[in-house]
Amino acid sequence: MSSVVDDPPQVIAPAAGTDGAGGPSGPEWSPPARRARTAHRRRPSHRQQVLRSVVFGLFIAGLLAGAFLAYEFWISSISQSRAQAVLLDRFRHSLTQPDSHTYLVPPKGDPVGVIEIPAIGLEQVIVQGIGSTQTKLGPGHDPSTPLPGQTGNVVVLGRRTTYGAPFHHLNGLRTGDPIIVTTRQGQFEYKVIGAAVVSLGSTVPIHVTTDDRLTLVTSSPPYFAHSELIVAAKLTTPGLQDSWPLPTWPAGTKLALTGDTVSWGSALLWGELLIVAIVITWMLYRRRWYPAATYLMTTPVLIALTFLLCSSIDRMLPPSL
Repeated sequence: MSSVVDDPPQVIAPAAGTDGAGGPSGPEWSPPARRARTAHRRRPSHRQQVLRSVVFGLFIAGLLAGAFLAYEFWISSISQSRAQAVLLDRFRHSLTQPDSHTYLVPPKGDPVGVIEIPAIGLEQVIVQGIGSTQTKLGPGHDPSTPLPGQTGNVVVLGRRTTYGAPFHHLNGLRTGDPIIVTTRQGQFEYKVIGAAVVSLGSTVPIHVTTDDRLTLVTSSPPYFAHSELIVAAKLTTPGLQDSWPLPTWPAGTKLALTGDTVSWGSALLWGELLIVAIVITWMLYRRRWYPAATYLMTTPVLIALTFLLCSSIDRMLPPSL
C-alpha cells in the first residue's frame, strides 16, 4: 500500500503590477470605483459651463419677472386697499370739522371726496394730485382743474391695471350712466355723455369747457399706456356756482402721464446690489458652506433688494397704468 503525502501549500507572491486580489496595482492604476469617482469630479467643459450659466441666468430672470408681476398685481392692490380705508376714515372725519383752507383745497395726498360709478361697481376715495405717488392711493384729482361740483371741467386720473385698478372697466360705461361724487360741499351727479381714446399726453382732457363736467382719464389699452381713454360726464344736479367760488390750485399743471424718470438711478443701484447678492449666495451654496446659515443670512437680503428694485421700477411707470 502506498501512502499519499500531501504537498505543503505553496505561497505564491503576487506578480509585479498586481494586487493581492489578482488585479493590477501600482501608482499608475486605481480601482474601477475610484476611477469612476475621479471622472465624476472632472471639471465640465467650457460649453457645459456656458450652458449652465445661461440656464441659471434665465432662471434668475424668470424669478425676478415673477416677483415684479406679483408686486404690481398683488402687493400693490393690497397697499391701495389699505390706503383707501385710511383715506375714507380721514374723509369722514373731515365732514365733522369746520371749513378751513386745508379742507376746501386739500393738499396733495389728502382726500377730496368719494366717487361712485354703479354701472361698473366702483366706489373710491378721490385724492388730491395726479402724480404716481397719489394715484397709488386712489383716483387723483388734477389740482389745476376745479374741484368736483364747481363750475368748469373737473379732471380725475385713475389707474387701470395696478394698485387696485379702479378705472379698469371705465370702457364699459355707456351714455347716460350716472357718476356720483360726494365732497364736503355736497353730493353731485354727473351723466356720461361720451368717451374717446386720444394720444398719450394730449391736452384734450384738461380743455376749458363751457359746461360743467367731469372728465375721467386712464391708460389705454390695459397693461400698456400707449394712449389715453377719456370719459366725459355732464353735471346734472345743481353745482357750486360763482355765488360761492372755491379756491383752486394755480393753473398750468399738465397731466402727469409719465413715470418718475429720476428713479432710474435707484433702480440701477438696487439691481447691481441684487446681482452681487445673488452671485455671493450662489458661491456659498456651491461651496457647501453651512447651507442652513447661508439660507438664514442671504434670504432676507435677497427679498429686501428684490422689493426695493421692484419699487424703483414701479415709480417709473405711468400713474394711469
